[in-house]
Amino acid sequence: MFTSRGNPTFDPHRSARAGALSGIPLATFRHRAIAMLIDVVLVASVWLPAKMGLQYLLQQKLQIHEEIYHSTNGHTTTDVKFDIERTLELASTVWLVVYFGFFIRVTNGLTPGKRLMRIRVVSLEHERISSWQAIERALGYGASALEGGFGFIQYFLYKNHTCVHDRIAETIVVKDVKRQAFAAHEKPDHKRPNSPPSESPAASPTAASAASNPTHSPHPTSPAPDRRVPQETAHPHPPPPPPAPAEE
Repeated sequence: MFTSRGNPTFDPHRSARAGALSGIPLATFRHRAIAMLIDVVLVASVWLPAKMGLQYLLQQKLQIHEEIYHSTNGHTTTDVKFDIERTLELASTVWLVVYFGFFIRVTNGLTPGKRLMRIRVVSLEHERISSWQAIERALGYGASALEGGFGFIQYFLYKNHTCVHDRIAETIVVKDVKRQAFAAHEKPDHKRPNSPPSESPAASPTAASAASNPTHSPHPTSPAPDRRVPQETAHPHPPPPPPAPAEE
């Protein structure tokens, strides 16, 4: 990868991303299979009515039949036909790519089935799955379905439990640890006993009286003795001398 035109340098983004994903728990085969089954049911429930509507639109409204044009010129015959079956197959492929690719790209690895099973597709290249990775992974389901679904069985054969479509798009499927941790945090703990209410300091009579009378102290103390040295009081006028005794 080039960081500048003048000085091309190698960016070890693959190693950095692999280090960030190191130790993350991988999704089990059972969870992946159930998630795929849920998605297939949703795809079929939407596609079957859409298929009937498309056939009605092409054959009844637009009057497009199998033979569109026929011309004979001597020994040359020109036929232009519309193959509605192949058209429907192409439309079903587009719908599969839109379903799996759109959800994976917008939600960064979640389809309705994977969301219910709490698993997620993550990219080995970037923090978010790119549009091209989402398309590759959606088309890769066809490669995994070849040879009797052997591409899905390769989950047990390859390191990191990757199927064919995982390796094509360079993705892995992991447990959605963040959502599981959030659910565990939000779950109330019913086994924890109720602790008795603690008595607040303001509820005690001593604290209440102290609050109403700030000068009151729960432990009265005697006043401190006056340690000042007494001083002699000064008289402004000396006392008169005692009277002399009377002479006989």
